[in-house]
Amino acid sequence: MNVVYLSPHFPRHYGLFVDRLARLGVTVLGITDQYDVQLSLELRQSLAGHYRVESLNATDQVLAGCHWFRVSFGAIDRVESHLESWIALEAQVRDTFDVPGKKTAELGFIKQKSLMKEIFVRRRCRRRGASLSPMKPPAASSSGVITPCSSNPTSGWRGRHLHDPRSS
Repeated sequence: MNVVYLSPHFPRHYGLFVDRLARLGVTVLGITDQYDVQLSLELRQSLAGHYRVESLNATDQVLAGCHWFRVSFGAIDRVESHLESWIALEAQVRDTFDVPGKKTAELGFIKQKSLMKEIFVRRRCRRRGASLSPMKPPAASSSGVITPCSSNPTSGWRGRHLHDPRSS
């Protein structure tokens, strides 16, 4: 089994996943934005192949790396990264090389919180909190206690919009 692992070096402890897969006989092929010498010794020993790209945001370079792995090692059986930021890239690799798993067309409910919410509501799952308008900061509670509020964008993972009601 050939597994392409995107960004197996970050965070550093993710190299343990690579190590355990390799110990189980899986051929783990890593694509990183690091030179070989920058990877930990353990990770280098666990990877059957390493392809360096300038940036994992350079999709064409990542796809070229996957092509090189396919030519050198055979069919790609899985693509992994464990990082939400690379979910769309994983799907594009799956689309391009016909790898099992979520394809680009199936990512909507995974990447967009608004679509996730629809699924939770449809399944009658309980949830905490509420959707807030970015223009309306939360008000103090009825008891007068003001608590910080953290919000996430509808798409992606960057929770960069933190709001402290005391600043209103």
